[in-house]
Amino acid sequence: MLLALARFAPHRRRLVLGGLALASLAAAQAALPGNTGMVFYMLPFRMWELLAGSLLALDIRTLKPTGLLADALSVAGLIAIATPVVLYSDETPFPALTALSPVLGAAALIVSGAGAKSGMVNRLLSIAPVVYLGRISYSLYLWHFPLLALATYMSMGRLTAGPALAILGLAVVLAIASYHLVETPFRSRKLISRWPVFAVTGTTSIALGLFGVLMFLAHGRP
Repeated sequence: MLLALARFAPHRRRLVLGGLALASLAAAQAALPGNTGMVFYMLPFRMWELLAGSLLALDIRTLKPTGLLADALSVAGLIAIATPVVLYSDETPFPALTALSPVLGAAALIVSGAGAKSGMVNRLLSIAPVVYLGRISYSLYLWHFPLLALATYMSMGRLTAGPALAILGLAVVLAIASYHLVETPFRSRKLISRWPVFAVTGTTSIALGLFGVLMFLAHGRP
């Protein structure tokens, strides 16, 4: 779709992407609260969040706030991201309109850092330990959920603060290891040229997919 827009209708990219984003958000809101799982996991109901980033990417070169405006945007963005952590509960219908706060907050934070003199929150996020946490964040994102889910399953209930923090600490250690041993080497052209990476990962993905289908048809195993 993006390639077609760039080729045939470059001046309508914002209109098309914005229209799709609004349609996705409206569909998500209409499907709640009875279909929370579907809305949370299925792309048509979440793509408005990705499209918000797409729309931002189209104009980020021209959005360069400075001074008080950059500071205000950065603080407002951080507050908008943090607000759901404090105010939302298990009963909060999510995601739809309730996801506007973190999505728009992230957009504001990105915009506030686009100028030469970025906002105060952006400067805080630029210190070395925070930057490193950002570098391992994708590995941390991949590790934390299966660890927490497995621990919750094994304890047959909600985790208390102590075990949860210990598991998150383990996730950070594993994220550091996988960042340096997996992510970073995979960015090397030498590794990509020496090993049939895409053939191996493609074959593995197909095998795992077939295994998932078999488990589904067998209604799971004990």
